[in-house]
Amino acid sequence: MTPVRWLTPVVTALLTVLLTALFAAFLAALFALLPAIGGSGTGLGLPAASAATPRPAALPPEPAPDPQPGVPQMDRAAVMAALHVDDVPADYVVLVDTSASMAAGGLAGQVSHFLRGFVAGLAPSDRFVLIGFDVAPAVLYAGPAAGAAGAVDRLPRVPTGTHTDIGAAVREAVDELGRHDASPVAAVFLLTDGRHQPPPNSGFPTGDDRPWQLLGDDARQRLDVTKVHGYGVALRDDDQARDGAGQLKRALPTTTVLALPTGQLPAYLDRAKDDTRRRKAANLLEADVRGQVVVSWDPQLADVDPAASPLVTQVTLTSRERWLPLELTDVSVTSSDRDVWADGIPSRITLEPGHSVTVPVTLSWKSHTTGRLRGSRTVTSELRLGANIDSSWRNVTESDFKLPLQLRLAGESSTLYGSSRAGWNFAGLLLLALLAAAGLGAAVGGLLWWYPKLTGVLSAEWPDGQIVRAELSGRRVRIGPGRRLDVPGLGSVRGRRARSIGELRRTDIFVCYQAPRPAGKPRHQTRRDGKTRYQPRRPRKPPRLRFSPGDSWVIGDTTFIYTGAGQADDPFAVFFRDRPGPHSGPDNGRGKRITR
Repeated sequence: MTPVRWLTPVVTALLTVLLTALFAAFLAALFALLPAIGGSGTGLGLPAASAATPRPAALPPEPAPDPQPGVPQMDRAAVMAALHVDDVPADYVVLVDTSASMAAGGLAGQVSHFLRGFVAGLAPSDRFVLIGFDVAPAVLYAGPAAGAAGAVDRLPRVPTGTHTDIGAAVREAVDELGRHDASPVAAVFLLTDGRHQPPPNSGFPTGDDRPWQLLGDDARQRLDVTKVHGYGVALRDDDQARDGAGQLKRALPTTTVLALPTGQLPAYLDRAKDDTRRRKAANLLEADVRGQVVVSWDPQLADVDPAASPLVTQVTLTSRERWLPLELTDVSVTSSDRDVWADGIPSRITLEPGHSVTVPVTLSWKSHTTGRLRGSRTVTSELRLGANIDSSWRNVTESDFKLPLQLRLAGESSTLYGSSRAGWNFAGLLLLALLAAAGLGAAVGGLLWWYPKLTGVLSAEWPDGQIVRAELSGRRVRIGPGRRLDVPGLGSVRGRRARSIGELRRTDIFVCYQAPRPAGKPRHQTRRDGKTRYQPRRPRKPPRLRFSPGDSWVIGDTTFIYTGAGQADDPFAVFFRDRPGPHSGPDNGRGKRITR
């Protein structure tokens, strides 16, 4: 094969591959640059992305601010005064042993003397209950502490009791504290100098633990035993007094048991009274230390105008506390999108109990233009207000009241979202047009390749020796009377690419031809009314026959023969082996026959 013959197809193939690769690279680069072009909003007729002035990105880093000073702390006296603890009632129940043993050494008189000072120190809102017990308990006084000045005088001057029924006295105290109007905070004092010695008819006989278990269960059901504290005081330093004072712990598990000389009793009663005042304060603050600060955003940011930057929103912080003052430090608003930021937030906010503070916050952003074809300007971000919640009462609540602060924010997050039309994206439209043109070109090219131009000669021969030939050209040739191939019937010829493995590429043809047939007898059908309607026979679909070069087909009484003109029009034919196909020679005068 000479160079002139193979050079042209090789150059054509190389140029085709090169141009296809360049076009694909151009489309890929344009598609990759499209988000950047659309996002900038300039250069292709798009509007600017945002009217807001973007935050400078190249400013030197600001120096770190000085750390926030700690929240000033109040002392316990100030906190107790702010809580008005003396206005909060507490129940004080005092059980005094009036058995005959208390007369020895003037013990009963000393106890009465010290109790007068104890009662005088109670807050007017407190409730005082005095119970004397020996053979049976007796409630000597039960009422407000303000009127209990003479209650202690009701104790016997000379005790004469023959038994010491501590169980019955403790049960009487539980009944007093189980009232519906009783304070949840209470203190029970058991003052005795001996062990439990009940009378024969007592409900708490010696050696029987069952009544004590029932009493303990009843106390746990009726009282909050974590807020009712017991004090078992042994007035003599011996085992019998300690055993008797310890019986209170069987009903109240928070009881403290100790033996005290009578001279130390006043100071101990005052400490117990002060401890009760602390527990009253702790009871008030128990809910506050687990409280929350509710954050609300106004207006709602779920549907904003992307072009409205900067936008001022009102952030309201509401304290749900009843007593506890709050101090919010390091207050800030953070955004999940670095193109959204907030300004104007004070770093420290003071919240009084049950009050609200509204802070104007300025939100600024750079909106983004999205959309491949129709531009859309959007802004979206998750905003979150953060702060450290502290209190000027923290030291007192944690150290004196044993209540650690567990404060939190609620509703601190809000979603910022907005969307609006931003015009057509010309870059996207151009890319779509290029892709559509490329797809259309590929489809048209594929059809043109699949249905190539016709070449060669198609002959029609009849039994009487008459032959009609037609040069094939174009992509479709009509067959029929007066057509390029003048035959009696009707049909058409189209080309088709064809190649068998190991052979040259070639162009076959498809011939659709309906041979003429004599008019047949019309068929008939009978309608429901008995009348007959005649219809002509419907023509059958003409056969579609494939011819390779050298093939022949017989349709009716006509023999069609296709003579190929070579494969010079195929630029890639040189790359395949040059050997004849199965239809490259004559058919020995015998054509394939189809009967109609």
